[in-house]
Amino acid sequence: MNVRRLPIIILMGTLLAGCASFFGPSVKPGVELANAGDHDGALAYYQSIIATGKVTPEIYRKAYEEAFHLEKFGLADQLFAEAIGTGNEVDSMQTLALRLWYQRALTAMSNEHWITTQTATDKISSMANESRQAKFCQHMLAGKTLYDKGSTKQLWDAIGEFGSAANLNTKSGLPYLWMGRTRYKNDRTNYDAALKEYDRALSLEPNAPFAKAAKVEADNIKAVKLKMKKFWGN
Repeated sequence: MNVRRLPIIILMGTLLAGCASFFGPSVKPGVELANAGDHDGALAYYQSIIATGKVTPEIYRKAYEEAFHLEKFGLADQLFAEAIGTGNEVDSMQTLALRLWYQRALTAMSNEHWITTQTATDKISSMANESRQAKFCQHMLAGKTLYDKGSTKQLWDAIGEFGSAANLNTKSGLPYLWMGRTRYKNDRTNYDAALKEYDRALSLEPNAPFAKAAKVEADNIKAVKLKMKKFWGN
């Protein structure tokens, strides 16, 4: 953000908020700043309107989005609490927060950032523990824990957890990726079962962050399969 522009941004927000009784404060300047890549400026604009007290639910939602984008999660929590406390469309704020935290969880899982995944899952669960999003994340984390422990029973249980996650988000390739990994870890000779899961994961999300690693893993399994086929002469 251009620091020289900050007083102008704040003044703009204050002046526009002064017209709120007639038109409601406009989100347009904040949206334009965000579209130009100035998320700090957009957040400052929305906060300047909030400071006047002449705030709408849309302003709170936009401010929350910008704080989240900038990974200012403490501020995002504060804005969420303020919006809920003033009765500003509780459902819409919760829906927004749930969507953003769920996307963060999916991205973290795809990049195998499991601490971030756990943090995001905890936030989602605190907002809507029985939601599809919370259950998906919980099943994925449970499956990953069982996968890491690695006994035969635990690996079969892990497949069950990943399968439950797959039923909750039919567009995600993550459960199939981990079912493929788990099947191969459980039985290094059951190539086809593992490869089937990898193929499903990549067909669902060919451009996901995990896709490159998944392709390498699948190719390695295919190479082992071919090598063993030649060894046994069939």
